[in-house]
Amino acid sequence: MTKVTILGQELTEKKELKMIEFVKWLTLTEEFGIPSNTPRQFRNIILLQTKYTIDKLDLMYAYDTDVNCGVLYLGHFNDGIV
Repeated sequence: MTKVTILGQELTEKKELKMIEFVKWLTLTEEFGIPSNTPRQFRNIILLQTKYTIDKLDLMYAYDTDVNCGVLYLGHFNDGIV
């Protein structure tokens, strides 16, 4: 099961929820590529910044067990559901 963390946000009431969507990922050459992974493939996803880009994509960090071995993604965090 993937644990999702939103820094600085309190719990809210239940509603129809939208899933996290990865749109682009930061490669080692600092270029953006099309993601081959889905949010469900990671154990942890951290929302770092909402509306990070001019086209309002959110910045997220996804990793499994080692926080030092993760991937930066741009996409739509939506309601944080995987």
